[in-house]
Amino acid sequence: MSKTSTSPTAGSDTSLPFRYRVSGMDCARDAAEIERAAQSAGVAPKAVKVSAATHIMTLWVSESQLPEIELGVAKTGYGFERIAPGDDGPAASQTQKNPEYLRALWIVIFLNVGYGIVEMIAGFFAGFFAGRQFFSLVISFPE
Repeated sequence: MSKTSTSPTAGSDTSLPFRYRVSGMDCARDAAEIERAAQSAGVAPKAVKVSAATHIMTLWVSESQLPEIELGVAKTGYGFERIAPGDDGPAASQTQKNPEYLRALWIVIFLNVGYGIVEMIAGFFAGFFAGRQFFSLVISFPE
């Protein structure tokens, strides 16, 4: 998402959205609950977006509405931390430097490569034997 995105609602006096990092959210149902709480605090349905994948709530509202919205969504029991404009949180490169992440990534890579090798070898032998049967039926080989 671009940092200079415009509001999806007409007449908004903000040029940048207000973003919050949500903690304790596990699924899309939780994200929908947070969106409903923001809407009950007076936010238009198109002016709030909660992403269960990134755990980010984005609001396209005026800054004067934020305290009321913060109180409304705080009642859901999830944690909310405001993200400063231009701060995208931990960079993806920091996540990828995590040793556990790298270990899991290499395991997945080796498993996929290994599976591919097994499939190629099995395909070669299956094709070899199937091809030999096919040719023995079509073409008579001298004995």
